[in-house]
Amino acid sequence: MSTETKITPEMNSIELLTKKHLSESDKAKNIPVFPALDEQLNKVDCYQKPQPAESRLPVNLSQRYFSVQNKFYFRTPPQSLAFTDKKVKLQTRLTNRKIVTDLLVIASNRQWSEVRLSGCQAFKKEAWYQAQTQGFKVTGYRPNEADLKRLSQSQEPKKSEAANQQINPKEILKKASEVERHLPEGSRQKFMDKVMQKIGITPKKQYDKFQSKSQEQENELER
Repeated sequence: MSTETKITPEMNSIELLTKKHLSESDKAKNIPVFPALDEQLNKVDCYQKPQPAESRLPVNLSQRYFSVQNKFYFRTPPQSLAFTDKKVKLQTRLTNRKIVTDLLVIASNRQWSEVRLSGCQAFKKEAWYQAQTQGFKVTGYRPNEADLKRLSQSQEPKKSEAANQQINPKEILKKASEVERHLPEGSRQKFMDKVMQKIGITPKKQYDKFQSKSQEQENELER
């Protein structure tokens, strides 16, 4: 399997940049209730402790990997090691796009916003690119001109799509009217005026005032 063949001697990692210290309650959860029983169970090969919530995989990834303690292996033969989960750091000796994608899925699932990259250049290059496209703040890799060009090219279709999306004033006014009904009576007109200004329509009061002034000017000209 291609995702398992690109192995480097160097350990690659994606790490939470801002480490949050365990609270006292979290520390208490990690203290075994029956130390003797816990020690005996650890000697049984088939026994696995329940995984804490933060180390569980998203559903789509749990179909691809299985875990033995904090090590995650591919489910497909030869079931080699994919990555190691150290709670605030995800480590792998693989460098391909798929493993990088999966590690970032885990990071995102844990609501990491800032990550530090380490390891070989190939891993950091791909991890930097994917993390940037997903909105992570990244340290540990300095992009070169080719990296920046690749990122820019990936963002162009999104910018073009956003530019092509036309505002439908009727739809916006319809939704705004539904919201307006639930507002206090004194603030409804003010709310609708703001909505109309946002979409480039003259608010009703200003429109009425403009119409009145125009009518006065027409009457004067007729005189």
